Amino acid sequence: MDVEIYEVTYHIVDYDEFTKNIFDRVRIKLNRNEEYPYDPFLINQDRMKPHPRTTTTQDPEKLALRQFLRNDRKVLRFYAV
Repeated sequence: MDVEIYEVTYHIVDYDEFTKNIFDRVRIKLNRNEEYPYDPFLINQDRMKPHPRTTTTQDPEKLALRQFLRNDRKVLRFYAV
């Protein structure tokens, strides 16, 4: 079924129950469900999914806070000549 909205034509291939009920109420006959068209973009996108990362990156602010808390109450002492 083709639907035109604001001069753009959309080809509908499948309907959910809500949509079927709406079309039944206004007495518009729906076509049978069709196969989804081939979309090479989605197929390539699935193939290009990133591999799981083996290393984690740390937020620099969290790292600085962790170092600050670990060294809290420690006294830095040095001698100068």
